[in-house]
Amino acid sequence: MKKSLKSKDKVQISRPSTTQKAASDLHKYTISVQADDNDDFTLIDDCCPICCFGSKIKKPKQRGTLVPHQGHKQICLKCLQKSIEDQKLNYPDNVKCPLCDYIFTKQELMQMHPSFISQLDEQEDSLLSENIYNCKFCGNKFEFVKGNPEDVHDLPNQHLTDEQRKCFAENYICCNKCHITTCHHCHAVPFHSGETCEEHEWFVNGYVCRICGKAANPKNAPNGKIPLLVCDDPKCQEISSKMCTEIHQCGHACVGLLNEKMHPLCPICTFGGSICLHCQKPLIGHLCLVLECGHTIHRDCALEMLREQSSDGILNLPLCPAPGCAQFIWHPSIDEEAKKDITRWVNVMKEINEIANARIITDGIQFHPDVKSKLSPYAFEGENASISWVLKEMRFAVCNKHDIPIYFPCGWKVDEIKDISGFCPMCKNYLFPVCPTCGYKWMQFKCNRCCSVGVRLKIVDEQPCWFCNICKEMPSNDTCACKGNCQFYPHPNTLTIYYGYCMKCQKIITKGKHYI
Repeated sequence: MKKSLKSKDKVQISRPSTTQKAASDLHKYTISVQADDNDDFTLIDDCCPICCFGSKIKKPKQRGTLVPHQGHKQICLKCLQKSIEDQKLNYPDNVKCPLCDYIFTKQELMQMHPSFISQLDEQEDSLLSENIYNCKFCGNKFEFVKGNPEDVHDLPNQHLTDEQRKCFAENYICCNKCHITTCHHCHAVPFHSGETCEEHEWFVNGYVCRICGKAANPKNAPNGKIPLLVCDDPKCQEISSKMCTEIHQCGHACVGLLNEKMHPLCPICTFGGSICLHCQKPLIGHLCLVLECGHTIHRDCALEMLREQSSDGILNLPLCPAPGCAQFIWHPSIDEEAKKDITRWVNVMKEINEIANARIITDGIQFHPDVKSKLSPYAFEGENASISWVLKEMRFAVCNKHDIPIYFPCGWKVDEIKDISGFCPMCKNYLFPVCPTCGYKWMQFKCNRCCSVGVRLKIVDEQPCWFCNICKEMPSNDTCACKGNCQFYPHPNTLTIYYGYCMKCQKIITKGKHYI
């Protein structure tokens, strides 16, 4: 039985119009509860489905739409607020309508229960400011507890100061859900490990050490020049005291030596010139040398190359590591420190240059594609392209029985010859023929498969054999018959003799050796 409404009571239940504009909302109702300022009670037709009270239900003095969602029976505000309180305490993320799955928005909750929602927000803000941290990336809430600076260990490549340990212990935050780290004080993401918040601000603003690249105090810049800024590390201070104080036009500091007239190019702005060609490490932060050829390498690398003599008897020549460049490594700043090594290498290079010039003629290296081609890196050497190719691509060795550098007759460095015994022309067990008049420097050797000059060695049945560039890559061991027009003629069509030809006195010298 329905109750009649008083004339002064106002309860409006409106449905959406059937116009084309609202056709999509026909399945929804818009429930509005209105009350005059002088009314304390409002009567409704249907009772509340939760508390079952249908008459004289007290309504708030409030105007506007409360619950604009899928229509159902009206709910009294007291039951609605009670449902909000229970859900907010147990399930704070999603507060639903007690009769359906509609999720209330924050604005709707504030409209229905403003005092309770405001109180919860204040409590949540107070907890977040103290111990509870709300991850801004995944929304996860977890407890944040400050650590003990004594429990903070050093980084693998850095010793932490007391201030850095304290900053890490008090401000390091790592979400236990998304594992993103952040700083509790300066909110940096990710956390600035190894730096305090102030040091991290210096790093972000570009105040970094010119040696190690770490944050540095801008007040320590000499004469206010930020590119010359150095941190407090003693190693960086020592290197900086020997480094050039000039600043390039690009604004970066020079990596050369102090008071040097010829400055290296800026390793940051120069394309392809940011690393040392010997160790493949950055030039920044190290003392660098400009060689006579114009290439830049680390000063320590230059000293290392001069001190390194040989590996397994094969000489490691101290030449510029740039492709195609065979300039001897020398700089006035290392003349005193490596005087003995430089003197020894100067004497060795005289003998090696003599051997290299002889091999250019005997092996026809001036016609090699890597020397003749304009696209080759050796083309920049001009007239010195041939000798540069010999010094960089061919092997030189020192016999442990003699202190004289010799040409290692096993062709190129790419040819894998591990055992060098029997390759010294000064020794009795030398495998190949030697001219009794001119020695071994001008000797040519016949290819074992054709009548061409052999320039590379290959091990066949555990014995070294001379081959030209074409025959070395051929899998067959078949030989070509001599037509009588080669410089080694007459020679039998056998593989039991080494045929040598002296380019200086034009004599053919043979040495019998049954090696196949």
